[in-house]
Amino acid sequence: MTRLLLVASILLAIAACTPTSTIPATPTPSQQWLSCSTDIVFQASALSGPLEPSGAQDEAALIFRRFPATPAFWRRLIDDDKRVVFAAANPSAWDGRSGGAGNLRFVDVANTRGTWAVVASGECWPRVVLEEGLQYGSWALATVSDDARQMELLVSEFECASGQPPGERVQPPVIVETDHDVTITFGIEPIGGDQDCPTAPGQPYRVTLGAPLGQRVLQDGVYFPPRVVAIP
Repeated sequence: MTRLLLVASILLAIAACTPTSTIPATPTPSQQWLSCSTDIVFQASALSGPLEPSGAQDEAALIFRRFPATPAFWRRLIDDDKRVVFAAANPSAWDGRSGGAGNLRFVDVANTRGTWAVVASGECWPRVVLEEGLQYGSWALATVSDDARQMELLVSEFECASGQPPGERVQPPVIVETDHDVTITFGIEPIGGDQDCPTAPGQPYRVTLGAPLGQRVLQDGVYFPPRVVAIP
């Protein structure tokens, strides 16, 4: 079975219609996990939780409010007695059709020996949490067959690989098809060792859809929400 079952559950939960392909997973929204960095991992349900106004008075919120350009409303991605990660999103980016550095602004506030302080801040586009041992891969569309069922993709890895394509390290993707979109998610086995970071070519990879692509939107499912992929 696919090594990306957790990814499949997240994609099924956000699909608008019943998928035409069968994915062996049962989505439980409160148990789905996303990542904004190597150490900011949070449940997907946090992104749809209640907005918190700027008047919150707990110690972490008071420190957060001193941070430059604090938004009027935010959500808490992580919230315990040792750490609170506050986040504010650009609403126009949550449909997955906006690019840029990231659609989520975050401020990480930590409690160290009773003193709260900002320890990190920045922007990110949340990504799904892959199975342990896999790293992120993204893809672009190269060609579509005449019957619009086979697609040639170019798969690239996010990590350095000394300019080499990922080759056989690309794992079989999770493909979720609905009436409105096709979402494809890749994981890649790490190459290992010290690597340089020149630009690497994409790895050709052919996928076959359960039905012709038609007017459906293509999406890269490694991001949350999935990012729209351009059709040449």
